Amino acid sequence: GIYHITATFEAAAAVSVQLLVNGVVVDGATSTGTPAVIDYFVVVDSGCVLGTNTTISQNISFQNVGAAATIDNVIVNVVKEV
Repeated sequence: GIYHITATFEAAAAVSVQLLVNGVVVDGATSTGTPAVIDYFVVVDSGCVLGTNTTISQNISFQNVGAAATIDNVIVNVVKEV
């Protein structure tokens, strides 16, 4: 399926945040601001593992790529689109 990810990072000063999928940086999924907002779509496919059909997971994470900052609030929404 296709999942729509929106993530908002609120801080007193501008922050720069990067989206990672399975630990790999996603090009173009970086946001800087107050708040910093990431809006991205992730595809989760089915696959075959040891002869069994399964969903291949996509683990998302975020990292601060700017100056050290205190992030006061994080809101992450994931919606299955298809």
